[in-house]
Amino acid sequence: MKNYLIANWKQNKTSSQILSWFEEFSLLYQSAVNQIVVICPSYPYLPLVKSLIESFNLTNVFVGSQDISVFEEGSHTGEVSVLQLKDFGTFSIIGHSERSEPLYQTQEKVEVCLRHGINPILCLKTYENFQQNWPEKAVLVWEDPKAISKEGVYSETPLDEIIETSKKIKALVGDRVVVYGGSANPDNVSALYDRAHFNGFLVGKASLEAKTFNALLKSVK
Repeated sequence: MKNYLIANWKQNKTSSQILSWFEEFSLLYQSAVNQIVVICPSYPYLPLVKSLIESFNLTNVFVGSQDISVFEEGSHTGEVSVLQLKDFGTFSIIGHSERSEPLYQTQEKVEVCLRHGINPILCLKTYENFQQNWPEKAVLVWEDPKAISKEGVYSETPLDEIIETSKKIKALVGDRVVVYGGSANPDNVSALYDRAHFNGFLVGKASLEAKTFNALLKSVK
């Protein structure tokens, strides 16, 4: 089973900062056959990130978007369609808590991604959300609502509580990949990986520094 480390850069980084990040990351990164890395920049930088991944010959590293439109094309100002994303990325985060979208819209986005060969990184907030019959190709993320950083402020969920919920989710979904999306950082990632048995992490703030992000990678090989 593959392990995932997904960098959600949110509304951060300029083109020069992205170049610097990749220059540093390329010197540290060691590819692993059982590991998939996804970098999700803001929309304008999807082509730049794709180009840098190719230029630095980073294997098992892919481009993803932070969201996608439910519409494939049309008069939808400000939206980015899956047909446009396909030129650059192979993944898209869907249903992130910061989007505050209803679950039915998340379902529609998952469906449009799969119709066009984009892998949805599906953020789910509650155990009940996992009870739905989500497509096998979706990467499931438990976006722990108690441990989401807000404006850089992180509130930690007790590890025993995370382990208990993880066991319930794993029992429900079987051998599917489940990624943790609750403010993973160098201080907690090893314990979360070793004891809660997640298949990787969706990382926000801790992905903004290449050195920190690479340290997380070493913990999930």
